[in-house]
Amino acid sequence: MDWNFYSICEAFTLLQMWPVFDVVHYILMALNMKRELSTSVAFAFERRHPLASWITTMLLCNAGPILVCLYLGKPLAIILKSPEKIAVSTLVWYAVNYVPGVFTLLTNRWITCLLVSAKEVQRVYGVYGGVQEASQLYSSYYVVLFTLGFIRGTASEIMMVFARLLAGIIKVHTAQTVSPNVFLFPSCLFKASALVSAMFCLEHYSYIQVNHSVLFSCTIAVLIYLRILMILGVIADPFVPFENLFCAIVFGGMWDAYKLVVRQDRKGTQANGAVHHQKMKTS
Repeated sequence: MDWNFYSICEAFTLLQMWPVFDVVHYILMALNMKRELSTSVAFAFERRHPLASWITTMLLCNAGPILVCLYLGKPLAIILKSPEKIAVSTLVWYAVNYVPGVFTLLTNRWITCLLVSAKEVQRVYGVYGGVQEASQLYSSYYVVLFTLGFIRGTASEIMMVFARLLAGIIKVHTAQTVSPNVFLFPSCLFKASALVSAMFCLEHYSYIQVNHSVLFSCTIAVLIYLRILMILGVIADPFVPFENLFCAIVFGGMWDAYKLVVRQDRKGTQANGAVHHQKMKTS
């Protein structure tokens, strides 16, 4: 077979998510939940409350199907149609939380890079699958297509908000929090999922005239590249400069800056007047 650029891109669109990519997703969700619980309480949460630890991890592992069912009005029992996935995710949860050395091994920087690379492949598949699923039900409602794709790409981050409540974790969120509230501090992947979902919607409505396999593969490559750079500490959030510019234009930032300049100018004028008045008195 002649493995040229287009055939390689086509191969990326034919990958099967189960079992490899789904298991990687389960591993990352178990790691995220254990890390969140360990930084939020002063004791080993998974040892004192194993049921809550298991339920919250299962919520993250199945966040996509749960939110899609709620969004489309489907029965949540659909999630239980694959008992093998529940069993595998439970084994992953047990290994991460109770088998010595597993958590340390999986949090190694280079192993993390491999895991997140596979996760980004699954993310793009999820976003595209959400857009395609919505197009079969509401083909003329572009907002539904975008929203469902976006939900499929960021479901675990959204579900983390509810998982914290179930675990009884209530804390003040800042940008430096391990897993901050995604609605208060949207992550880079949260924004990237919205961008990817919008791109696939534009492709669906033929506003983007590009070979699908090339667009799909390039999207995967860009997300993997950004994610690895973020893990290695090379970049933080590439969307921040555009956010700052957008907020300055749309949400009153320019007007606030203008008022600040005017206020400082008035203070300077008043100070100069006071100095001049003092000189006049001394003279």
